Amino acid sequence: MSSQLPAGDVARLAEIFDLYADTVSDGAKCMSPAAFARATSPPVLDTSAFFAVADTEARGVLTKDDFIRFQTLLRDADAAAKLSFSAAEPETASLRALVSADPAASSYLKDRPKISYAEFAQLIDASRAARIRHAFVAADPQGSGTIHIDQLLVIARQFVPLEPTSPISQRLALLSESPDSQRIGYPTFLALISLLSDPSRIRQSAPATSLSPLETDVLNTLASGERGAESATPESISNIIDTCYSALQPVSQAEHKPKPRTGLMEVMFQAYNFAIGAVAGGIGAAVVYPIDLVKTRMQNQRAAVVGEMLYKNSIDCFRKVIRNEGILGLYRGLGPQLVGVAPEKAIKLTVNDF
Repeated sequence: MSSQLPAGDVARLAEIFDLYADTVSDGAKCMSPAAFARATSPPVLDTSAFFAVADTEARGVLTKDDFIRFQTLLRDADAAAKLSFSAAEPETASLRALVSADPAASSYLKDRPKISYAEFAQLIDASRAARIRHAFVAADPQGSGTIHIDQLLVIARQFVPLEPTSPISQRLALLSESPDSQRIGYPTFLALISLLSDPSRIRQSAPATSLSPLETDVLNTLASGERGAESATPESISNIIDTCYSALQPVSQAEHKPKPRTGLMEVMFQAYNFAIGAVAGGIGAAVVYPIDLVKTRMQNQRAAVVGEMLYKNSIDCFRKVIRNEGILGLYRGLGPQLVGVAPEKAIKLTVNDF
């Protein structure tokens, strides 16, 4: 189970489990579905299907081994297919809907009560390819073998992570058959979908060994921003990879990015920081002021008689100040101290973000 992961990763996952575990079963810490959701995903995602996959014994809670086993599964190259298979269970009645786009796959499942994972993964790949073909045909009612750039973006987003404002989307027109046609042929369409479906293939193919010739042409065009480019710089190719991966981030992360402040809001925010800094500085100065007062009096005391000092030590100074001047005597002269300290702390906190 955990032997597939480095020891450091297993230890880190164990720490995460201990942090979020919220119940006990059979004397051991366990995770409820709510705790599993907090530990694994943004709050906007429904993790009930994933919890069912992780809860292999249907206990309603996860043990530490269950949690680490699930995290190990996520690191497999075919994690998506395995999760789908586990969530749907091997009964073909549940799996048939996943491959409905492929008539041959549906026929194969019709008379079989169960299938293996290997068969399921192969059928899923074939079904996805069939859905891609059907989407293209539906967008090309004239049967020209080409589709418009706008249709390409709509179809592509059904199968690959692609934002309309990304550099890739803005350069799709460069893949058209001619600068004026704004239409892309079926082979180029397939190469684009294949290329963006697995960005890791781009990183692994320095000499383009794992990419088809047409996929290489598409990559060079998108990376360089030039129609018909025969090559692209490593930096531009890395930017394409980064664009693909950034589109995979959870929706909640994008939604929760702080909005830029207007000029008035910025002034109000800095005024708030200034006020909070002044208050914090004043409180800090007031708390330690009795110590400063005792230190100052100890330093400034002069002997009325040679060899006889007014204060023997700091504790004696505290006692004599309280006895002779009361508790408020420990704060004598606090006002001037606040006048100097509060603005200094306020300015420091205000400019801290710059």
